[in-house]
Amino acid sequence: MSISDPLTLLRDFTTSGRNVQLLENHIVFGSTRFERSAPSAYREARKKGSYYPIDALCFFLQVVPSPLSKFCAAIETIGGDWSGALSLGVRFARPP
Repeated sequence: MSISDPLTLLRDFTTSGRNVQLLENHIVFGSTRFERSAPSAYREARKKGSYYPIDALCFFLQVVPSPLSKFCAAIETIGGDWSGALSLGVRFARPP
């Protein structure tokens, strides 16, 4: 596992049930920290488009197990862009 890749760390921590901390402007994986806005290796569109920031993926993983109504409320709470949020949901539902 590369400790320089926030997406790899997010996957590892999520699948193993380890805690990911959001502290001010950082996301912390054990003793490794990144800026919350650090780009992940996950793009908004296949092989084109911007990279999702790691905190957006972390947020998505926190709310995706919720019922759709809670997911929608969470997106509205943070003032999220529905098109980006929905494409993120679709991308996670299908293998990249």
